[in-house]
Amino acid sequence: SGNEFVDERPSQSPSLSGNPSNEPSGAPTRSPGPSATPSLAPSVSVKPSVLSSGEPSLSVAPSAAPSRTCKDLVIDFETAGDGSSLVAGDYIKFPWFDEYGITVTAMSTSGGFIPDERPRLFDTANPGNQTNGDPDLGSPNELCTPKGPGVGTGGFPGSIGENCAPQGLVLIIQESNTLFWDDNGGGGMIKFDFANPIDEVFSIGLMDIETGGNPTTVDVTTSGGITTTFVVPGVGDNSVQTIELNILDVSQVKVTFGGSGAITDLVLCADPMPAFPPGLAPPSSVATPLPSQHPSQSPAPSSSPSREPTPMPTPRPTRMPTPRPTPQPTRDPTPQPSRDPTPGPTPRPTRNPTPQPSRNPTPQPTRAPTPQPSRAPTPNPSRQPTPQPTRAPTPNPSRAPTPQPSRNPTPQPSRNPTPGPTPRPTRMPTPQPSRAPTPNPSRQPTPQPSRAPTPNPSRQPTPNPSRQP
Repeated sequence: SGNEFVDERPSQSPSLSGNPSNEPSGAPTRSPGPSATPSLAPSVSVKPSVLSSGEPSLSVAPSAAPSRTCKDLVIDFETAGDGSSLVAGDYIKFPWFDEYGITVTAMSTSGGFIPDERPRLFDTANPGNQTNGDPDLGSPNELCTPKGPGVGTGGFPGSIGENCAPQGLVLIIQESNTLFWDDNGGGGMIKFDFANPIDEVFSIGLMDIETGGNPTTVDVTTSGGITTTFVVPGVGDNSVQTIELNILDVSQVKVTFGGSGAITDLVLCADPMPAFPPGLAPPSSVATPLPSQHPSQSPAPSSSPSREPTPMPTPRPTRMPTPRPTPQPTRDPTPQPSRDPTPGPTPRPTRNPTPQPSRNPTPQPTRAPTPQPSRAPTPNPSRQPTPQPTRAPTPNPSRAPTPQPSRNPTPQPSRNPTPGPTPRPTRMPTPQPSRAPTPNPSRQPTPQPSRAPTPNPSRQPTPNPSRQP
């Protein structure tokens, strides 16, 4: 029989087959052109393509979860939402509001200093000492290489709360109104409120959570009102730790400190605030020297008050008084008094007296007397006498006598006699005798007679003689 020859080399061109093969080939064939019709199923590729396709592929079924459009954001308290640097020692509230709608507030459990509910930025590279500062919040720890200003066994190298990576600025509840920063040993709460729910909060970093005492917790609340509580383990002074959260659709993150402590960072995925409608621009970051002629068209009122008072008063009073007085008084009095008195008096008196007297007297008297006398006499007498006498006599006599005599005699006599005698005689006699004698004689005779007799005698004698001649 003859021998058969088999050529093991591949052919230069594909063979023409009457029917397709039962199994796919190990590698795609080199086709001179694309096929006339698409294949019924995607080809099995041994390795992914080198170049990306020009268009997205058509999936057979929708994906199990929607694609994310949020932006990974690390709030490490070094920069604000616009990229500007934050300053150690500042009390903050809105550094990330314009860009992400995040508001930061604080409350103290015992003690603490939180102006306008603002937490403070603490510089861990310069923590100060036990008297003026808190070395427990220093970073890195003093035993690290390179060593830092941090003091505490919880931050030792190799420990659970190892503190060898510089933490920079951290967020605290200030203990007292001092120039140096110091976290509040009495504990408190720091909240992050989101105007628009955050896609996901991944983790939060905490520092100096001590062992024992009241626990420190992290509460994460979703837009549906479901709150998940994480109990933070205390790992000692100067420790640093990260609490994994991984909660979706978050509207608030709240840290409740059982004692001292700080927040080092907050990691989340957030959508930037929505753009303004067509034809409208966001407010400028720098105040204009003069107010605009027409108000801007805002789709809705802002969710929180402005950071600083406006240079000119608004045409109508705000619903709630501002935390600090405005540089100029408003046109109309506010329905409620401000927390602190204004630098200057208002052009018109307020409807109700303020709970505490103003530092300077008003140019015109109030409609009703104040419950307590003012610190200094007013330039003009009030329309009605005060319920209690003033500490010092007024330069001019009041129109009507006070119900009780003043502590010291006035330099000039009053126009009308008081209902009761003064405890001490006046320096000068009245130019005319009183219309009616006093109901009771004076307690003691005057030490010296009057310089001149009265021009006319009294109309009626006193009902009782004096005790002494």
